[in-house]
Amino acid sequence: MKKLITIFLTMFSLFVFVACSGEKENPGTDSSKNEIVCMSKEIARFDFYQIVFDGEGVPVWTSENESVATVKDGLVFGVGKGKTKVVAEINGVKYLYEISVSDSGKVPTIELELVHSNVVLTVGAEYTLTPYIAYDTNGYLDATFTFESLDVAVVSVGVDGKVKALKEGVGTVSVKAKWRGVETDEILVEIVVNAA
Repeated sequence: MKKLITIFLTMFSLFVFVACSGEKENPGTDSSKNEIVCMSKEIARFDFYQIVFDGEGVPVWTSENESVATVKDGLVFGVGKGKTKVVAEINGVKYLYEISVSDSGKVPTIELELVHSNVVLTVGAEYTLTPYIAYDTNGYLDATFTFESLDVAVVSVGVDGKVKALKEGVGTVSVKAKWRGVETDEILVEIVVNAA
């Protein structure tokens, strides 16, 4: 009987180690609740962290506080400053990942790749605006951008950011973005249209 218990405990410890993916920075268990603490991790707001679950089966992932971090298939996203637990539950056992999200206070902004400070076109010419999100010294392309001409008689703009010069004058295009759940402030791009 003693040998059987030893084998069972050894197998259970091996399963816990494998399911926690070797990332056991803060391991612990609470057998009364069927919970296993696998690790603690700090990530920045707007950053992702992939938890690799190496146990058998496919766990159901949840976050105890989605205003701090969300999770989908083990991919954790830092939403706002604070602490939460991400849970991988399988066969009645909960694997807990303690997540702390820090916030630098920086705000994501829209930037454009422009050769000059404004766009100068001749009537009939086209130009594609190529915006990206600037955040914490990095540029990101995983945003949804919307474009709107504020001077439809002078310039038109498509959903892809392609501007067409319609008549001589100065037109303005508004660019807005939604990035990782946050709507950014709009930027205005001046389009100078000269005669052909």
